Amino acid sequence: MGIFLVRSSLTPFDKNQQEKLIKSGKQTIHIQSQSDNSYFLANQKIALFHFATDNYFYSTKDQIYINQSESKIISVTIIQGYCWSSTGIGSTGKILTAFDIYLLLSKNNFDTEKVRDLLAGEYAIIHASDDGNVIAFNDRLSIEHIYYSKNKNISSITNRIALLPHIDDQYEYNLEAMLALPVVGYMLGEDTYIKGISRLAQGAVIKLQNGDLKVNENKDWIYQNAPSKSEVKNPEVFNSIVEQGINECLANIKAIFSSADNIPLALTGGKDSRLILALALQAGLRDKLRLFTNGIEEHPDVIVAKKLANHLKLPHTTKKPGRFRDPTLATQELLKRLATHVFQNDGMFGAWDLKQGKQCVKGLVLAGFIGEVFKGYLKKPFNYPTMPNPEQMISAHGPFDPLGILKEDIRRKISTKVLNRMENYLGLGSEFNDIPDLYYIKERIPNWLGTARRKDADSNQVVMPINSTGLIRLAFALNAPQRQQELIHFAMLRRLEPSLLEIPFAQQTWHRGLTSYGASNSIFKDPIPAPKNLPQHGSWQHTINKNPKFRAAIFEILADYTESPLWELIDRQKTLNTIKTVGFNMPQMISAFGLMTIFFKVHNIQIPQKALFANSSGFKTEDSVIIKDVKSGKLFNFNQDKKNLLTEKIDSNIKPIIIARKAMALIPGGENIGELSFEGFVDSENSNFIPGWVWCLDFPFMQLTVEVLENGKIIDRIVAGQFRGDLKKAGKGNGHHAFRYDSKGKPVESLRFRVMDTTFELKKSGGRK
Repeated sequence: MGIFLVRSSLTPFDKNQQEKLIKSGKQTIHIQSQSDNSYFLANQKIALFHFATDNYFYSTKDQIYINQSESKIISVTIIQGYCWSSTGIGSTGKILTAFDIYLLLSKNNFDTEKVRDLLAGEYAIIHASDDGNVIAFNDRLSIEHIYYSKNKNISSITNRIALLPHIDDQYEYNLEAMLALPVVGYMLGEDTYIKGISRLAQGAVIKLQNGDLKVNENKDWIYQNAPSKSEVKNPEVFNSIVEQGINECLANIKAIFSSADNIPLALTGGKDSRLILALALQAGLRDKLRLFTNGIEEHPDVIVAKKLANHLKLPHTTKKPGRFRDPTLATQELLKRLATHVFQNDGMFGAWDLKQGKQCVKGLVLAGFIGEVFKGYLKKPFNYPTMPNPEQMISAHGPFDPLGILKEDIRRKISTKVLNRMENYLGLGSEFNDIPDLYYIKERIPNWLGTARRKDADSNQVVMPINSTGLIRLAFALNAPQRQQELIHFAMLRRLEPSLLEIPFAQQTWHRGLTSYGASNSIFKDPIPAPKNLPQHGSWQHTINKNPKFRAAIFEILADYTESPLWELIDRQKTLNTIKTVGFNMPQMISAFGLMTIFFKVHNIQIPQKALFANSSGFKTEDSVIIKDVKSGKLFNFNQDKKNLLTEKIDSNIKPIIIARKAMALIPGGENIGELSFEGFVDSENSNFIPGWVWCLDFPFMQLTVEVLENGKIIDRIVAGQFRGDLKKAGKGNGHHAFRYDSKGKPVESLRFRVMDTTFELKKSGGRK
């Protein structure tokens, strides 16, 4: 992957000063770079910087092309992400390098719309010329981000937002924009966490000439060169467009796997992975496929995947989760992960997804997320004869402000912002009932999926084989009920591998309305249900409901910052009371992790840990970032190669990143929460199933994680969440605090039961009286 920054000024830059600035700014980059380059064009009025590492598709050299005549640089072209030809089934499947992009731009007179029509993939492209012109554009969905600003007569373009405020010393937080994370779970619109810095909108292009930056928008790109709603009622037209979409997807498959010997393909119980499987078969890749599913044997995804593999006579592997059934994290471990997440994602991505890592690798992951665009954002029937209410529409899919902590005036502002954006969606051929799905593609796709890519690209190149502009345009030529019926998925599978229509799905099925389009009754199979008490493997997010020490630490962090500017927008007392007394459902958990993300960012509670390149390559890793402790004012080296140790440092050439605490113990939270009070017992009877219960008097709503120890070693984790009426009658919380542990024949005297992240052992644990 690569990170670029272009700065353009009306007057020449001081080359030495700019290189000092970028040396300082490099600290904000969340990856270690193998290649660092700087270029000055247009009589030094344009400064271009590029940092890159090898990834699955590109070497560092492939990501940049320098067009020069003798010693003079004529232009520089950079690509971040990945792209290939979208010309369909006749495509060679060639990944396009920066040089290829330069040739395409030149051939098409630098017409970005023509070039976009020729490309598939997720990409951000920038081309700077010595004549003072710069153009920047990305994929139409804006999955690869580009950010821009104009500050003190300097225009800047980058794909790493943290570079701009650090270099320009522009730290005016856009608190209203940041509040979108706890309100809906992702940013809204093109705002960023810094005022004056914007994300490039879908379909837009930046044109910068002699220091003057302009953004040419194209909000109607979905409806341009697209069929009308009346045209797709003709089956021949519909099927023809589906065929074109299949060809685009096959071109994607060929490009992704052009040099692969083995193709690991994840199967779930849903429709997207099945469609990708059918495309891979159509592309002639059967012998290379290595199917797998993550989960336990009784999970419906695994059951369905095995049915598919058996039907196709293909090998399949089930990748089982770790040894602990319960994934609750210890308080300090999760706080450190949160602080690293905030640094690596610029505080722009809610920590529900916790994107943070320590190493760059060259993996490849297939994803079908874009398939949601072909479906329906709202799953229940609806009809909007007029513009829908923003809060009600969002709440029909996922709650708006699920914690209920917004002050009324800011709530109205955010609602009005969404309403204004929804009104702007309406364009060529759209109608009010398209609004929910337009909201999904214009808000959630770039601001959730796109922001996730900033971190995904460090460890894996995530590709979506069914990302097709033609199919997206077809989806919005259909009406909302047709999208809800998943007509595109049905039509593609019927064309590619009809027998896969007959195999049931996990917890879903085909819509009965598809009979109007020729679906046989035989495809309407009962879904494979999820068994009761299915273990929540990997669901570390539930730590917030199962580890009272972590909940207490969150409370302490929020309570400590009495003068936080965020309290002007959200109700401080209600927030603290909610953290203290409420067991969170999933939307509330998403909101709470979003709140922690922006709170950490605003107060500089972050760990500047980079994803380092593997040492095995012989490449020497960087070992430090200069940080400043806000309490003492001292400068320190953050020595990442040395287990995050800090050493005092004075370096006037590099501006430090400000960190809230110097102690790598690290964050203000967890060390001052005091003792928590617990009650709990284990039945001392010797039995294969050992009953017990435990609850926390300070957080009586929580269902606690209990560690099972044998000879001092943790052998399992369980959740005390079963209901017992006697506990409720006795005033022990809500009664959901019991467990029955399968000891697999081990005597109760050999096992001890301890509340995780504490020293509290349940009474009679280990057979004690």
